Formats: sequence, C-alpha cells, structure tokens
Amino acid sequence: QQFAANIYVDVPDQGGELLLWPTKQIEGEELKGYQESGAFLDLIATPPIKIAPELGMLILFNAQKPHAIAGFQGEKRSSLQCFIGLGPDSHLSLWN
Repeated sequence: QQFAANIYVDVPDQGGELLLWPTKQIEGEELKGYQESGAFLDLIATPPIKIAPELGMLILFNAQKPHAIAGFQGEKRSSLQCFIGLGPDSHLSLWN
C-alpha cells in the first residue's frame, strides 16, 4: 500500500476539494491500461467522496485508488505532501 499525506498550507474559499473514489486499488502497470480505455470511466462511475481541506489540515489517503482535485478559481491551493509505505524490508518509509 502507498498512502499520501497532505498538509494544506493554502486553500481557496470555494472549490479545490479532494475527490476520492471508493473503488478497488489500481496497481502501477494496471493504470496504464485504464487511462486509455472506457474501463477507467467504468471504475470511477461511482460518485466520489469529497473532502474540503481547511488550512493546516492533514489528510491521509490511499494514493493507489483514483483521486483528483475539484476545480477552483482565483486563489491558491497548495499542500506539503509525502508518501508513506512499507519498504521491501518491511520498515515504514516516507518519500516525496
């Protein structure tokens, strides 16, 4: 599993929600096939879970599931991000 950890340092007044689809995990090579076929649209046919980040909020999510950012206008939206996972030696790893 690979998780993303985002800490939000700039958030817009409207929009910019994190969209998470409650679907199966997609492995790296498998994603290439989805991007160029209707299978990806079928996979994300379920409405996403929407999380509106607030300034300073930490959000952890499975980065191997479909996710996106909703559009926003004008203002900045930025976060500090890293990935969390288990390395081949079963030790916790952080990377960006």
